[in-house]
Amino acid sequence: FFRIPVGYASNGSDHPTAVADITIPGSGSSNAGTTFTMATYNQPVRGNSSAAADAIKSHGFDVVGMQELSGPNYSYLRRTLGQSNYGIYPDWKGSLYSRPCSSSQSIFYNKNKFKFVKAEVFSYPRYADPAVNCDEGDTPTKGRANAPIVWLEDIKTGQGNITLKTQKTQ
Repeated sequence: FFRIPVGYASNGSDHPTAVADITIPGSGSSNAGTTFTMATYNQPVRGNSSAAADAIKSHGFDVVGMQELSGPNYSYLRRTLGQSNYGIYPDWKGSLYSRPCSSSQSIFYNKNKFKFVKAEVFSYPRYADPAVNCDEGDTPTKGRANAPIVWLEDIKTGQGNITLKTQKTQ
């Protein structure tokens, strides 16, 4: 594990970026596993999306879980990382990210490394604190949040990877 220090100029975020190098051992007749780099990112409206995209690309992250990703930052990162062959789920197709803060989570993945297999969004328990403000005046409600889960396949080895993105579960 390592961290990119917090700072709107260094990682574009109000929290440090946690990074892990992951190895999934192989199984079956080929015994081919996969190795990849995963990071988690906080990208609120006040974040620096340009610095975030630069850090993601320069470190070569293969999978990035984003939280507090809303509005213009979603659109900017979708477009900029997409130009560097990253996929995103959920993909709101060029519109501004319209989900509330309790749902503003996305997973970016390197399409040079992984093939997208399938994905879904599911609801999970989260604190219901009306004092929490997730930018743009939005607050989590009813103690629920939505989280993306993606099934990816390593292009070279065929090894599967299931990635789930949550934030502040109970």
